Amino acid sequence: MLLMLLPSIVFLRLNKITFDENFVYVTKWMTEEKYEIEKIKSINEADMTSLDPFFELEIMEQRGEVKKVDFTPKFFENMTYLLKREYSGQLLELKRRIRALKS
Repeated sequence: MLLMLLPSIVFLRLNKITFDENFVYVTKWMTEEKYEIEKIKSINEADMTSLDPFFELEIMEQRGEVKKVDFTPKFFENMTYLLKREYSGQLLELKRRIRALKS
């Protein structure tokens, strides 16, 4: 299954995420978009059973629309989730911050 995905990954524009106290930064090759962390609705997990190895951020936009942004976490965080179904590292910290803001 991984051999089938590798060629397609080369051609995809994969997003990476980083964050600080107030913002989530989505980096695409040469551009970076910034979103307020309060506007992050959720993180949807990757699902290898449907051949979707990416995570997804749901972001509330100004008009109440939900923008979905696919991203790949760091390699070890992604492998930890795929093997153990557990969040780790930066992905875990972002998930905790989103939950804390909602409560």
